[in-house]
Amino acid sequence: MDTRNGVGLRNGLPEIEWCEIPSGQFLLGSDSSRTSEASDNEQPQHTVHLPSYYIARYPITCVQYQAFVDSGGYQDRRYWTSVSWKWKNEEEIDGPLYLKDSFWSVTNHPVVGVSWYEACAFTRWFTESAGVEIRLPTEPEWEKAARGTDGRQYPWGDAFSEGYANVRVEKPGYSIMRSSTVGIYPQGQSPFGVYDMCGNVLEWCFNESGISYPYSESSDINSDKHRAARGGSWSTNANLARAAVRCIRQDFI
Repeated sequence: MDTRNGVGLRNGLPEIEWCEIPSGQFLLGSDSSRTSEASDNEQPQHTVHLPSYYIARYPITCVQYQAFVDSGGYQDRRYWTSVSWKWKNEEEIDGPLYLKDSFWSVTNHPVVGVSWYEACAFTRWFTESAGVEIRLPTEPEWEKAARGTDGRQYPWGDAFSEGYANVRVEKPGYSIMRSSTVGIYPQGQSPFGVYDMCGNVLEWCFNESGISYPYSESSDINSDKHRAARGGSWSTNANLARAAVRCIRQDFI
């Protein structure tokens, strides 16, 4: 098991290392004159001001999420909304999709096969168990943490650099084609020291998200509307792992 702080457990609970994101303005979205690949739903680029907040330095790992499962979190109604509880019971969900698959369920890899409903239930469980209130980040919170304030395309700059992230690269022998240990791409960390914001696995955001842009900032946790997942993954090419790319979905990541 990886013994760094922030990726394992302490006293049976996830030991999460936090990065502070300072208050202030940043550029959100893409400018088509600067990024020819920009989709309509990430335009126009505009300035957003956010108060200071904290975000986890690493994605939640399999061992950290397993603590939620082992504690009976999937059977405890308190952590689930009416919509997610109904969904969970109808679909007979009792853990992450790949919980028993040794290829994906690796201790220090990010947890995969988790729906937005499950991700939110995990945050509510952690809030109660650790006494530290957390939730998923909104899209603006995620994007600022990933790219800093200057509108760069990737956490490290405007151009993709091989070896900075776990993404799909059309180069024989280069791509891992699976999830990887969190934090093993130090050159790819964001200006605020957050890891794996590009590639490895997609990351859920809190707010509801339609196809229009700017997106709705609604945060109705009981809604069954689609949400945004950010950052690309091991299976996406570098362009789709840009910080401004918005993947709108309602299934597993």
